[in-house]
Amino acid sequence: MDNILTFPKKQQQPDKRGPTADKEALPAGVRQRILAEHVRQQTPAQSTSGKGGKRNKQEAVTVTRPFTQEEKQQVQHMNKRVAEAYHSLASDAILVHRDSPGQAGPALGPYKMEIHYREGKAIHTAGKYIDKLRSLRKLTHNAIELRCDALGHVIYLSGISQIKNGKHISGVRLVAYDFDNIEPTFHEVEFSPEAVAARLLGSLAATYNKLNREYNIAGLNISDIVLESNNPGFPNVPLIKALGRPDI
Repeated sequence: MDNILTFPKKQQQPDKRGPTADKEALPAGVRQRILAEHVRQQTPAQSTSGKGGKRNKQEAVTVTRPFTQEEKQQVQHMNKRVAEAYHSLASDAILVHRDSPGQAGPALGPYKMEIHYREGKAIHTAGKYIDKLRSLRKLTHNAIELRCDALGHVIYLSGISQIKNGKHISGVRLVAYDFDNIEPTFHEVEFSPEAVAARLLGSLAATYNKLNREYNIAGLNISDIVLESNNPGFPNVPLIKALGRPDI
């Protein structure tokens, strides 16, 4: 009988390569699910308590009680003081100029430009570019100038003639500029006096509203918010508060 040599079986070592070590041939999606399940099993379960195993959540508790008489008086006093300040914030300047009438006029206008005062009259430096840039801006020559230095806003008016369908049609061109812009804010042609007046009034009001939203210009004198004409044949255009009312 042949001699048979036997050797002890090699003890199998645990696979440390993870849960997918013997599953390399599996599709990638299957391997990912197996790995996810392995991670879930190794993660300690979070402690839960309460009915249904829901996690405890710290709930905010609001405790209310009636105001005391003293607290009511404090609230009423605060409301009164805020109401007094509320209206003045919209109409009065906070940073005033000492040379202004009654030392109540604003020291700064839109675009953070200074306001100077001479013999009680405000000089708005926001309008300094109207003269400086006129030669560089198009359609400003041979035109009527309507300017509001307080807002740095200017509109030029000039006549325009067109022949359409054998008829001679005349209109008025309006070109507006703001502050230090070389390009016009708008360039339009209107063909009736009413349309020209409405566009001028609307432009002044829209510019005033826009600058009030973008800058702190409370305290500007409403009498300064006017498009002043340099031509005696064309009137000044004031800011009309009632603009937009249906009965106008």
